[in-house]
Amino acid sequence: MDSACTERILGIFESAVGLEGLREQQASGAKTPRVHIQNFQQRVRCGVMAAVLEPQRGFHVVDYVVMGVVIAVSLGIGVFHAVRGKRNNNTDEYLVGGRSMSFLPTAISLVASFESSIMMLGLPAEAYLFGLQYVWWIFGNICSQLLAINVVVPLLHPLKVTSAYEYLELRFNSKLVRLLGTTMGTLSYLLYMGIVLYGPATALEAVSGLPVWNSIFLISAVAVVYTSIGGIRAVIWTDVFQGFIMLAGIFAFLIQGTIDVGGPGPVWNIADDAGRMNFFNFDPDPRVRHTFWNLYVGSVFRGFGMVFNQSTVQRISSTKTAQEAKRFLL
Repeated sequence: MDSACTERILGIFESAVGLEGLREQQASGAKTPRVHIQNFQQRVRCGVMAAVLEPQRGFHVVDYVVMGVVIAVSLGIGVFHAVRGKRNNNTDEYLVGGRSMSFLPTAISLVASFESSIMMLGLPAEAYLFGLQYVWWIFGNICSQLLAINVVVPLLHPLKVTSAYEYLELRFNSKLVRLLGTTMGTLSYLLYMGIVLYGPATALEAVSGLPVWNSIFLISAVAVVYTSIGGIRAVIWTDVFQGFIMLAGIFAFLIQGTIDVGGPGPVWNIADDAGRMNFFNFDPDPRVRHTFWNLYVGSVFRGFGMVFNQSTVQRISSTKTAQEAKRFLL
């Protein structure tokens, strides 16, 4: 690869991660996180050269077996609940599991639902480029869940609704409001799912060589099949299975990465030296990209709003009692 091609790829990558804009902000004197641009450029150049010079990577037999097992188990859960649910074949069973789900699988399912590729791929990149100050987002979400436990659950669970949009009809006594909410929710989910599907498809293409459109079709087809035949019970228990897989992957990366670097001490020192341990930034300046104020306060409002998301409302309604619903949100 010649230098011109390397520079072109470097420029595209910098634009994608916003590094070029960060450099311009630093040159203008605006307040920005401390990022070692030259070191980052060198890492990108090394990565580009390695990607070109190394042999084409792809899945081995074991990788295909693991992926096949994950797909088969997900479909198997859907088939199992489709067969089991024939004894109570009604809308209530299909949409809210007969309102008999316990808190633990429902809680894991909710976490897995929002632990999408946006978080799995985006948050590591955020921490690598800008530091760990994003941790305040977690505390803001905890606060929003405490508010939801005391406000949303006592409001929604006794109504025994099956969707957030059904609540809108009851609240405003208008089918038009329900239709408007359903339309906006559907459009929002379509846009959201486009990004969520593209993320893992891109990751699969990088490690397996599968084209992006093949991965998107495979992932969405499997999800549609087990959801449509098994209902909410299949969704919840598939989320439990996939949630454990995601957690296993996260811990595997953390443990192996820490071992490769030399232990927790070197990991902390490297991050601290690079300016990534920037937890306590209480600067009220709105020009600063991330501070305690916009992360914590913003996530409280965002998290509380997400409680009225269809995924959350449906799981609140699927629990046995209001106390179970409070426990799974906690």
